[in-house]
Amino acid sequence: MYKTKPFFKIFIATFTVWGIGLSDVVEASELSYDYIDGGYYSQYYKGTYTDKNFQGVVLKGSKSLNDTIFLTGSYSYIEEEWSDPGEQEQQEETLYTVGLGGHISLNANIDGVLKINYNYWNRDWKRRSPTISNKKYTDDFFTADLGARHLVTPETEVNGGLEFIRGGSLNTESELFYLGIMREVSDVSSVGATYKSFIFPLDDDYWNANLVLRVEY
Repeated sequence: MYKTKPFFKIFIATFTVWGIGLSDVVEASELSYDYIDGGYYSQYYKGTYTDKNFQGVVLKGSKSLNDTIFLTGSYSYIEEEWSDPGEQEQQEETLYTVGLGGHISLNANIDGVLKINYNYWNRDWKRRSPTISNKKYTDDFFTADLGARHLVTPETEVNGGLEFIRGGSLNTESELFYLGIMREVSDVSSVGATYKSFIFPLDDDYWNANLVLRVEY
């Protein structure tokens, strides 16, 4: 992934000071932090010979601990098969995350949100021809998400932010942006989609997206 300057600590410090200054002067938002998301997950990146478009599933959850702190976690599984010159290959990837988040209410409809996650990643690569070969890769790393959730209408939420990836044996340092929307379909359920890609370079070399059903509890 792409190397960039270490903005990670700067954004955490800025968010903390911002939250302390605003926490006593704004009313609580109506956004929920007790929910489970499940649905379809897709990941694309440009390969040396063929483009890879992985398909799979994602399961995410959030649980409030108090008025500002919540637990977060996710599981995703994707797979893809492709043919490079003279080779038939298959790859499966699994990602587990667990973390802690905090939110501050900017007004009744907008929250600022910070999440710190630990990530464990596993890849299972298989070559089917001309010879059979299997390789397994694992890695763990940390991510920090700094974003906002906005209730545009009582039924519609838009969200977005930045994700910072740090650590891991692959020496990963990347920044990504994400944009999403959720639309309420009942008192306890919503449907939505999220798109994520690199901040720089801003191109089509990598992106991922998901389409989920959310159930609040």
